[in-house]
Amino acid sequence: MSRGSIDMTVILSANQVCKIFWTNNGDRIRAVDTVCLSVMENDFVCIVGPSGCGKSTFLRITAGLEPASSGDVRFRGLEIKKPLPQIGLVFQEYSLFPWLPVIDNVASGPEFAGMKKAKRLDLARHYLDVVGMTEFAAAFPHELSGGMRQRVAIARAFANDPEILLMDEPFGSLDAHTRILMQKELLRIWETHRKTILFVTHSVDEAVYLADRVVVMSARPGKIKEIHKIDMGRPRSRANPSYGELTDRILQQLEQEVMGLKN
Repeated sequence: MSRGSIDMTVILSANQVCKIFWTNNGDRIRAVDTVCLSVMENDFVCIVGPSGCGKSTFLRITAGLEPASSGDVRFRGLEIKKPLPQIGLVFQEYSLFPWLPVIDNVASGPEFAGMKKAKRLDLARHYLDVVGMTEFAAAFPHELSGGMRQRVAIARAFANDPEILLMDEPFGSLDAHTRILMQKELLRIWETHRKTILFVTHSVDEAVYLADRVVVMSARPGKIKEIHKIDMGRPRSRANPSYGELTDRILQQLEQEVMGLKN
């Protein structure tokens, strides 16, 4: 895949972001610590790190779903204090409305925005076609497999026309084969519609396969340990020695963090 010219405009910036939680016992837990990250327009960035390192917390702060304890995240220079229509979300749980058929799920965002019915249904049909779900437009979420529901969730996110798509372990519950198919599908959609994607995953292989850059976070409190720029073209072959070498290097970094927790 070729993306043509790359826009180097910073669309999202995290500046010294910290997040502190307090337990019922009054204990202070620092979940995220001084995270600084710039994401360029049309960039595909994956975040990996040990369990509990604050990846999802950082994504929720970026989405405007919870505040940072200090520091801030900015969209085009403006501090994010609440969810924005320019920032879309896709979670592992699919988050579909169970009482709506597929086409109305995909059209729900444009409906909330006041788009007329005929136009929003045309838009929904377009994105269902993009993700290969046109024939299931009248089905309900409970009638679909996990992979199919995730396709619908992605179609719904794109139908909202966000500038940035935040994805939190969107393929984590899928079987291995479906996960690989969904990775390829996501890259195809991303190439076509040129969105900016910030993607949290536990899978190093998935991160190396998808991303322009892989952000490795430390164990809690989560800091950025290293950012790997991936110079391999797309589609990527897992048989490429460079692919294996980078995957192994990141896995070693994560293992060091996990072992540090045990010591």
